[in-house]
Amino acid sequence: MTKTWRDDAACRGRTDLDWFRQGKPPPEVRALCAACPVQAECLADDLSRGLEEIHYFRAGMTAPERRRLLRSDRPPRPRELMPCGTAAAYRRHLRGGDEACTLCKLANANYQRLKRYECEAS
Repeated sequence: MTKTWRDDAACRGRTDLDWFRQGKPPPEVRALCAACPVQAECLADDLSRGLEEIHYFRAGMTAPERRRLLRSDRPPRPRELMPCGTAAAYRRHLRGGDEACTLCKLANANYQRLKRYECEAS
């Protein structure tokens, strides 16, 4: 099976969050999207579907925010990269073929530990 950008999505397998709430999403959903290493790919995929297919919260934006973006003449602002010391920056190191710095290795270890704990708790 070919690996896609969806395999690296921070939300992959997260059924515990309220993704489909109309209006403002919960803060934890926004935070998860903000730290996602594939947020730009997610947004591009969503916008490629056209206005009729835009629903709910995705790529760190609500449906009305994405519709405005699709209708605007301006291209989206470039996404700021997560600073070193985060799990997202750790994955960025690896995708770039670089060795991850110590801060990123520690952040990724903590992230993996938290994921294991969440899986064991559910």
